Order: sequence, then structure tokens, then C-alpha cells
Amino acid sequence: MILREYKYFCRGLSTKTAFPNKSGIAKRKQFRFPKKMSLVDPVQIELNQTERQIRDLLVSASTAIDNADPNRKEDLVLRFTGGWVRDKLLGIPSNDLDVAINRMTGYEFALKMKDFIESDQQFANAMKGFFKIDVNPEKSKHLETTTTKLYNLDVDLVNLRSEEYTETSRIPTMRFGTAEEDAFRRDATINSLFYNLQTQQIEDLTGKGLDDLRHRMIRTPLEPFKTFTDDPLRVLRLLRFASRLGFRIDEQTQQVMSSDDVKRALGEKISRERIGVELEKMLTGPDPRRSLLLIESLTLSDVVFFPLPGVLDDDHKSPKSLIQSTVPIIKNLLSRRPVPILSKNDFQNPSAMKFIYLYAALLQWGTYMGHDRKKVGSVIFLIIRDSLKLPVATAVVVRDIACQAESIYQVAAKTNYERKEVGLLVRSCGSQWTVFFFCSLCQQIVKLQNSSTIEQSSEALIKQYQRLVSYIESNSLEDAWNLAPILNGNQIMKIMGLRGGQWMKDTVQKIIEWQLEYPEGTAAECEAFTMSMKDFIMQHYGASEV
Repeated sequence: MILREYKYFCRGLSTKTAFPNKSGIAKRKQFRFPKKMSLVDPVQIELNQTERQIRDLLVSASTAIDNADPNRKEDLVLRFTGGWVRDKLLGIPSNDLDVAINRMTGYEFALKMKDFIESDQQFANAMKGFFKIDVNPEKSKHLETTTTKLYNLDVDLVNLRSEEYTETSRIPTMRFGTAEEDAFRRDATINSLFYNLQTQQIEDLTGKGLDDLRHRMIRTPLEPFKTFTDDPLRVLRLLRFASRLGFRIDEQTQQVMSSDDVKRALGEKISRERIGVELEKMLTGPDPRRSLLLIESLTLSDVVFFPLPGVLDDDHKSPKSLIQSTVPIIKNLLSRRPVPILSKNDFQNPSAMKFIYLYAALLQWGTYMGHDRKKVGSVIFLIIRDSLKLPVATAVVVRDIACQAESIYQVAAKTNYERKEVGLLVRSCGSQWTVFFFCSLCQQIVKLQNSSTIEQSSEALIKQYQRLVSYIESNSLEDAWNLAPILNGNQIMKIMGLRGGQWMKDTVQKIIEWQLEYPEGTAAECEAFTMSMKDFIMQHYGASEV
């Protein structure tokens, strides 16, 4: 049933839940992309006030620059490019303004535009400085770009270009190009549309961009094998666009994406940092579920989520991905009202969703340990830190989820709870304890995937976890992770009459446990409890009296 749902989900069809959802479906707050587009020919874009001001400035400046150069071979033509054109046609607000210039660099144009503005009071204060961003292949900046602020909106200026790639690098050799060459070098037809500032018309130089927008289709301007082997990172970029916009990827493009040659190029030509950047954008985007399912359906999991050489022993085989089992379960849980375990803030928090889906992508590794230089470390931690180059803080959270998942279930399955035990469990999970509990629940449901009673068993599990969360709330343990000891270090040493040492850390922990067990306990009662430990501390730690 889970597998059937996964297949339907990949095809964009509605599905039955793996366990009943009697409360209906509600979605995360996000921009709603239109399900159908009605573009008319000739296609027009309506500029807002700021965009009109920018357009008038750029066109006036280019006219003045042309008039000052009677020996020019061609007039300046400026175009808004790429994502801005696509988003405007889709009705999506966009402040991502890139301007392509046909016969000079962005820096040259910015210098001349500055002189023009200084000579024309009509545009006084329209431009607030500019700076040049040099080529930086490691940050995917393959061409010099100039950034300025026009009417308080950030604008990038760059020349039209053409690219040439080698077989071993995704870093191209750049040269000035025509508008057609610039359009065809782009990653997708829907990103290759231009808005000509002089004519105020849309230019679809690939002949496919507008049709693909109408049909909600992702495809490459050139033959996909060349597009992806030139720059394999485009594979992940197109997956991100498909999930963000809710578009389909055409069949030929999908086949090439999942080919061994393209996957090999993705692993060899692309830095792990760039893969991690694209993945993080997917996981914090509007539909991380679809992003992971696309990665899985195109057999890219082993390229994206894998431990670097040396982490595993040579004879160790990687476990099978559980994405196709876990992601539909997450979808079903998040569609319930109320959502089990998670608070409204969790549900609307991109970071919380990132942890949940990253854990889903790596669930098969569980508590596996691997080689971390000269020590042993969690494979999940090492994949996130080293293979994806995501922040260490992210790796720590997801590693700890894996470590705590089974302990959470063991407590949830109990008939009766002890306040101290539950409080310590919350403390072990930290401020993200609801995310930890949610992931633990998902893991337990995944274990039922081959069970004939998955629906009934899943419902029973949900009730167990929800009962535990209700206990936490009714006993005011939500903030137990941040509980401070009622006595500080100086007070403890004074009460004990002992010098500080290793015993202090363990004593503070015992005081926290006492507070969890006796939430109404007073400072005086805690002092008496602390004194009762003195003889043991002196014998066990060799602590000396002051």
C-alpha cells in the first residue's frame, strides 16, 4: 500500500492515506501556484511601478550611451532574464531582477549609467552605488557580474554570454554571446525567456519556453544529455524547480537524468558543497516531499546521500533507501488535523521540516557507525557534515534524532509514565523535542510497512505518541529541556562544604532529576536532598572538604 501510494504521488495523482484521515487535508501556508495557465499571444507582462521606473531608467541610459558613440556597431539592447520572466508569467511575486546586456559588460554599463544619472536630474537618487562580483567558480559564479540598487531594488547587470565546457569540469569558458546563445545555454526552457526592455515584449528564443509554461513542463533547451554532462548540477536545479512550481519533468529529460553517465558526472564534476546547497533549498522549499520522491524515483539517492570513501569498511554494503516508504507516511501525518505531536510553529517552520525530511532521506542508516578520521562516528552525521557539507548543527540534530528514536518509542509504549523519566527524555531531545518525537513515530510506522494490519497498528502508534505528548503538556514538561537547577554551583559547594570538582556536574544532574520528580519541591527541600549525597560524593569522587 505504501509503495502504491508512492507511485501515485510521483505521478501527481491523489492517493488514499496509509491510515485514515477523518479530519480532511490542510496544507502548509505558502504561495499557491496556479494549477492552469492561460497565456494569450502575444504574451505581455505588466510591470509594477518600481519595475517601470527601472525599465525607464535603463532604456534612457542605453539610448544616451548609444548617442554618445556614433561609431557603435549595434545599439544597446537590454533584457530582463530568467526567473523574473518565468515568475511574472506565473503570477508569482519576484524581486530577482537580472539584466542581460548585448554589447558590454555589466560593469561597463554601470559606469556609463552612473555618468548618465549624474547628468539628468530626472533620475537623481535612482541608483545607490554598484559593485563588481568577480568570477568565483567555487561559488558557481562563472561570469563577472555587477550588482546595483535601482529604486531600492537589487539588480544584477551582466553581458549576454555563451559557454563551452570540458569533459572533466562544470566550470565553463565564457565569452560574449548572442541572445539566442544565452537562451539555449540555460538549464530549462522556462528559465530561458527574456523580456526585451526596448520593445517591452517577451522573447522565447528557444521556441519552447512559453509552451512549457502553459503545459507546466520542465525540459532543457538543448539535448538533455549535453545540458547535464556540461553541468550536472542542473539535474538537481531542475528537480528543485519541478517541486517548487509543481511542474512535470518530460520523459526524455527524466531518462537522461537517471542515466549512469549523468549520475557519474554529478558525482565527479560537482562539489559536495554545491549538492548540499541545492538539497537544502529543496528541503526548505514549498514541497520537500516531492523533492525527495523525485530524487528517489530517478535513482539519484546513492549520488546525493552517500558516505564518502573510507567511512564504511570495504566489505560493507549500503542499506536500501527508505524514502519511498517514509515520505508518504510523513505526508499523511502532516495532512491530519490536528497534526500529531507537532505544534503549529513546527509545522510552519522550514528548519523543523528540513530536519524531518533529512532524517527520512537517511533513515536506513539508523545508528550505523563509521570511520571519522581516527575515531568512530555516526554515519548519518558524517553524510550530512562531509557528503552534503551542511552545517554541523544540522548534522548533530539529525544524528541525535536517530539516537533517541527508539528510546522515545520505548517510553511512548508504556502504560504508565514516570514524570522524571519523561522529563529526562525531553531534555535529551532538547528544544526540538517535538520533531524528535514525530520522527520516532514515522520510524515505527515504517517498520510496519509489510504488516497486514498497518492501518490499525499505525493508528495505535499515533495514539500512544499523542498520549505521551498530552502527558508532557499536562505536567508542564514542554520546557523541561531548558530546566535550570534550583541551586547554583556556589550554593551547592557551600551546602556541601566541599571543593569543586568532577562531582559537581553529576550532582547538578541529580538535582535536575529531583526537580523533575518533585516539581513542587522547595529550595530548602532541595538543600536537604543535596546534603544527603555528601558521604557518597566524598567516597566515590574523593572530594575534600573546604
